[in-house]
Amino acid sequence: VPLGDGPERGAYSGLERLRENGYSGVLHCELKVISPLISIDHRQAEDEEYQFLRTDKGKVIIQGSSLKGMTRAVYEALVDGCMPLAQTTYSGGDKSKKPYHYKDLKKHHGKECNSVDFLCRACQLFGTIEGDKTHCQSRIRFTDAVLTSGGPRTEKCHLRTLLSPKPHHNQNYGLHGKGGGTIAGRKFYYHHDEATDFALDRPTEYSKTIRDYAPHGALFSFNVHIQDLTPQELGQLILTLELDTGLGHKLGLGKAIGMGSCQITIKDDKSSIYHPKQRYEQWPQSEYSSSWREHKLSRSHLPKMLEQILRLNKSRDGDIGYPNHQDYKSGYANKPIDEKGFFGEAEHAATYSQAMINKAPKPIQKGQEIEGELYKKGERWSAKFIGDKREAIVINFREVPESTPDGARAEFFITEQSKRAGIKARFSKIINTSKDS
Repeated sequence: VPLGDGPERGAYSGLERLRENGYSGVLHCELKVISPLISIDHRQAEDEEYQFLRTDKGKVIIQGSSLKGMTRAVYEALVDGCMPLAQTTYSGGDKSKKPYHYKDLKKHHGKECNSVDFLCRACQLFGTIEGDKTHCQSRIRFTDAVLTSGGPRTEKCHLRTLLSPKPHHNQNYGLHGKGGGTIAGRKFYYHHDEATDFALDRPTEYSKTIRDYAPHGALFSFNVHIQDLTPQELGQLILTLELDTGLGHKLGLGKAIGMGSCQITIKDDKSSIYHPKQRYEQWPQSEYSSSWREHKLSRSHLPKMLEQILRLNKSRDGDIGYPNHQDYKSGYANKPIDEKGFFGEAEHAATYSQAMINKAPKPIQKGQEIEGELYKKGERWSAKFIGDKREAIVINFREVPESTPDGARAEFFITEQSKRAGIKARFSKIINTSKDS
């Protein structure tokens, strides 16, 4: 998400003096899983099989700190907050001949807040710690999210390769696909199609293995405690949590391979919001506010690029994918990627992306009936389809007539499809036995 003109800063209000129109209380939230989600126990060794984080009593949970971090990232993009965790220097270690760097964000955007009298709106709400001088307590607190229904699903999965971010890949992180300049913006992940295959048939050298996950439809519940928020802050927080119709968050492991998509709903009937200054001036029956929901900001307040990235149906525009290690070795240096993950020149990135979306054939989908061509592969058969260079594995190859020539057209049913694992198809019938007819 592109950076704005810089944070709007002000003094930390503190918690000692209550606002006349401040809001405090509890927002009760429900998190619905859209694509397989796992929040792992980071105490496990890297070579172990990961399982969902649990309490000492065995309850499946998502840590409140993870929820807060996810929410803060969206809130910072919404209010154009500072970027305290952005890396502007990076050393590639022994494999790199020189370190890579980006211009200091302090000169261009204000990297972090370092004074209680000069805080961005995100730090005023979520708090910040900078050195020994700037300590500001957060005015919101997230409880752990507890699984209430729908899982976890016990299924051993070898995840597609997950690698750590590489800031030295300038084509991804540089504003114009080059090093030494300003970073391109804030990093978020696209939502994949719900049917995206995130697992491999067998593990690789770099793949991680999980033992369970929360499946589509699983529900978690958690609370957000707020303290003396202004009407504007409350409205921004509600929008950040709930977003809007058709938009979702990303959480947990495997965001780049389609995992972790979720939506949050605030349950009004289980939430209790009040004006703290009036709390001791009125009877308990009338102390709670009924108008707090009215402060939610509209969808139009979200940055346009953020709105596009958070779309749950983004995959309708085309196949969602990110470059891997082999892509970088194939000569993509100094070419930025556009919003669809395709490589192109910087000034034509958006146009190039749209052309790819408009001209490309509709992606092959699991469950699709499609025509293709048969080709002999030893004792087996494979299939090829228009608009897709991958060879599909014909799972019922023994049902293909022995006299079938290479290139024969046939009908197939797609049983599996993923960008990395490939396509698996079930042969239905021969359309003709001549490639030229």
